[in-house]
Amino acid sequence: ELAAECYQKAVTFTGLQLVESRRVANLYPLQALLLQETARKDGLALRNGLPDVPAGGQNKYLTSRLTFDQQWASHPAVEDRISHLNLAAEAPVETTAALAITLLTAPQEREEALTGLVTRDYPDSESFPQLSPAESRQFLLEQEDQNELPGLYNGYYDAYNLIPEAPLPAPATTVIPPADLFSSAAVKRVNELTVLDYDLIILTAITKREIDLKTFDYDGQKYRRRQAEALLSDLQNQAEKLREAVAQHEQEVIASVLAAAGTTEQAAALRGRFADFVAADGDYKRLLATLTAVQEEGTFLQETLPYDAIRHRMIKFDARVADFRQALSEALEHPVYALAVNPVIREDADKFLAREQWTYFRKDHYDEAALEVLSINLTNLEFLLNRGYWLGKRALLQEMAAVWQSA
Repeated sequence: ELAAECYQKAVTFTGLQLVESRRVANLYPLQALLLQETARKDGLALRNGLPDVPAGGQNKYLTSRLTFDQQWASHPAVEDRISHLNLAAEAPVETTAALAITLLTAPQEREEALTGLVTRDYPDSESFPQLSPAESRQFLLEQEDQNELPGLYNGYYDAYNLIPEAPLPAPATTVIPPADLFSSAAVKRVNELTVLDYDLIILTAITKREIDLKTFDYDGQKYRRRQAEALLSDLQNQAEKLREAVAQHEQEVIASVLAAAGTTEQAAALRGRFADFVAADGDYKRLLATLTAVQEEGTFLQETLPYDAIRHRMIKFDARVADFRQALSEALEHPVYALAVNPVIREDADKFLAREQWTYFRKDHYDEAALEVLSINLTNLEFLLNRGYWLGKRALLQEMAAVWQSA
């Protein structure tokens, strides 16, 4: 699971570099670097290039209990399979720490070809300057430092978003130490909720027959499709109880940090930051809905249609684009989402917003240049929402950490 997580982080990093008009030659060494960094930060030993997570330290790395892409995952149990394989083995199996891909011919070329698949959605990426391995490592480590949350949270907010509810709770009568607020039990509870919410999405898709299967596994037990609805109901009840416990815990966290801040200017600034984040959460849903609407309205651009049908659909499409212009302008100046603005995004936005209205269809053909400008800015808004939200969350958590540390 950690290898998959680090691979996805390497892919995300590669995409971020493309936004900055830089190209990474190979993302697999970056995955290995991220695994090493994970082991270093969490005090884990590396075994065959992978962090070795002890049984007592797995709360931070809880993963889904649902298996729907391997129909016989629970027959038999993994331990039984290993024991049977050991009995059948004629000789000890020699282990090696070498990556599997190194057993193939031309591994470097294969890795670079796979990396190219990640960048194929960026038509101009071949013209971007390619980072050297050392530069790639440097940029990646810098990004990891920028993304790292204060250690006192013990990984509590790594996969969970702090969402203060208005009105904020009153300051607590006593300051609860962060070590108690973010104990292993608290981390386990919030991670269980995160995993359970993911499993509920998949189970809902199974009950609606959006995923075509006859059986699936949950927590090592085999289920048939007709049993999914009952399991879904049971897990929804579990998730609701966890959600209530986590929400109550969040109130305790906020009350405690407000108590630590006291009545100083720092407390007023912290309340203002909470207010910005409450507003940002609502703005995220609204701005994302606007982005999704123009993307969905523009699906006809991939179809072959008569000219009259295109002109008719362009009327609705232009209206959605007008809404998108406002959303992009708002995000660029937003107290949270503007944190993710960089010179490239600003330049792209200025080019798009400089015209009051773009023409995307001319007589008998699409204007590819205009559509490209729009497409770039659609991607940029999605980046601003996701990256900006993370940066806002990190800034708030850093300020909270500073309050506790100075109390």
